[in-house]
Order: sequence, then C-alpha cells, then structure tokens
Amino acid sequence: MAIHFVLLTFVLLMMLQAILFSKTGLAGIRYDRRLGVRACYQGEEVELVETIENRKWLPVPWLRVESQIPAALRFGSQANLDISSGSIYQNHKSLFSLMPYTRITRRHTVRCTRRGYYRAESVTMTAGDLFGFAASTKRLGIGFELVVYPRPLPPEEWDLPAHGWMGEAIVRRWILDDPFLVVGTREYRPGDPLKAINWKASARTGKLQVHKRDHSADHRLLIVLNVEDHEGMWSVATNEAMVDYGLSVAAGLIRYAVEHGMEAGFAANAAEEGRGGERPAYVEPGAGLPHMLAIFESMARLRTERLLPLHELLHQIGGRLDERTDIAVLSTYENDRIAEAARKLEASGHAVRILPLRMPEPESAGGREAGRSA
Repeated sequence: MAIHFVLLTFVLLMMLQAILFSKTGLAGIRYDRRLGVRACYQGEEVELVETIENRKWLPVPWLRVESQIPAALRFGSQANLDISSGSIYQNHKSLFSLMPYTRITRRHTVRCTRRGYYRAESVTMTAGDLFGFAASTKRLGIGFELVVYPRPLPPEEWDLPAHGWMGEAIVRRWILDDPFLVVGTREYRPGDPLKAINWKASARTGKLQVHKRDHSADHRLLIVLNVEDHEGMWSVATNEAMVDYGLSVAAGLIRYAVEHGMEAGFAANAAEEGRGGERPAYVEPGAGLPHMLAIFESMARLRTERLLPLHELLHQIGGRLDERTDIAVLSTYENDRIAEAARKLEASGHAVRILPLRMPEPESAGGREAGRSA
C-alpha cells in the first residue's frame, strides 16, 4: 500500500511540475540579438551578439531557441549550436538551462560569403518541464537586417578593356572650363562659384541655376549592368555567379572613379530587394563616399530577375540624364537593338562604351589569388 502511495505521489508531483513549467516556462524570458554593423563587404566577418535572460525566481529546466538564417551567412563553430544548412536557409538550434535571474550572452562570428540584402525575421522559443512531459512555445519577431556589399574588384582584376577608357575619362574630368562656351543651365551644386549663377534662369525656375559650360568636368560616369547572363534569357538568371561577378566589376569601376574625383552612378535592368515596387535600379551620378556606399547598397539589394531588356533600359536612361555622361555598359552580349540604343545616347551627347562581361577562367582566378598571397 505504501508503494502505491509513493508512486501516486510521484506521478502527481510530475504532473504538477509539468503544469507549472508549461505555464511559467516562457514567462520572464527575454531574448535579443544584435549585429555589430548594418553593412559590410562580401568576404568580411561581422559579430552577432545573442542574449537570453531569465527574469523570474523559477528556473527553466530547458529552453530551445530556433531560427532561420540565410545560408550565405556562415557561422563559426561553437558549442551548443546545431546548424542544419540548406542552399538558401540554415536552421539554427540551441538548448539552454536557465537558473533564476540569469543572463547568458553569446558572441558569434559570422562570415558573409555572398553579397545581398539579408533579414532574419524571428526566433522560436520552446520551454519545458524537467521530464519533457509538457512544453510551451512562443515566436518572437526579433530579427536583424544586414546589407552585404559586393567586393569591388581592383583595377588589376578587371578582365575587360576598361583601363584605358577609365583613364581617359579621369583625364577629361580635370580639363579646365571653357568660359566662352555656354550650352545651357543646370541647378546650382555646392562648390559652384557665385559668378557662374544665371540670375534670369534662377528667377524663372525659382531655384538657383548656373551656366552649364561645355567642359569635361560636367562628364559623369554611369555604370549599367545587364543582369541577363545570356541572350534570350527568360526572367531569372540561371548563372547568378555571372551577375555577382558583374556587380563586383561595377563596384570596382565605381570606387575607382569616386576615388579619382568623378561623379558616378549605377543602373541595372532588375529591381532592388526590400524597397518595394517593380522598377529598375537607378542611382543618379554623384560624388563622395556616402554616395558610393548608397550605390553599393543598391548593388547588394539587386535581384537576379530581369525586369526589362537592356535596350529598353538604355532608352529610359536617355530620358533621365540631363548632363553629358560617360556610360559603361557591362553585358555578356551585344545585339542590334542594344547598339541602336547606344547610338541614340551618343547622339544626345553621351559617350557610350559596351564592355564585354566574361567570367574569369578558374585557373586564371587561382593564379591571381596566388599572386596576391605572395
């Protein structure tokens, strides 16, 4: 009889603790995770800080934390972190035991292996009793946002005939103004001399206008990327590595131009992730580091889905540019419609160069890596 009483008491105690921990297991639990930076370059490492806190007097026998993280963000090896990785996402699972009023802080080193715009929307927490009879689950809308810029290729890695062309553009950038050749007006920009202000045009438009002179300092650079990896491509690129390589080349050209004092911009026949709307990416040419990073963010967010053919994008660009611009088109192919669109841009006063985009051969790329290591 005594044994039955003991067994009954034990069963009742297990049931009571199961009910208690299922009701209070997630009460007073706080979870947070933060990235050390909002943006970085492809190949760099960032730190993710994870904090779990039990703010109540009862312990938590076990707490499981699960989340979906983009597979391009590679976590270093760490105890109590189980990762099941797929081609797009990886599932992270950690198991904790929390004493009363305890905080646990973990720091993860994350390597960003591919450019992109990444979000982790939520985590799922599950807490249970001592014997695993009952559990409660809660989903928290705590995530993070990370922009990974493409790695800008330095000039020695440009596998295209851009060196001489870029050099010519930069030389033209510093040619002095011709004070006798006025071809219209444009809006005032910081740094323009007061003597260049056209007061009549300013009064007419309501905004400060300056004389637009026919000189090469007004030349700006616009890099246009064709996300079609081959002629006749449907909507989605089948060779995403080619698009990523093109973005790295474009980023290198942009950085080189900005560092040499030029204004630079970017356009592509694809939309940007996370910014709504279905319109091609376009960043007006501008100067300075903040503007360059804005271009890199546009590149990071770029999808690999074509919105419109390249020749249509070039026609749209012609309607948006109000100043003479050097246009470099990165494309894996060229056809009659692209050539005709380029001729129309040239007829409007722009300089257009179609630069053939080709992926470097693996052995060539390896040789370059070896050369840099040496």
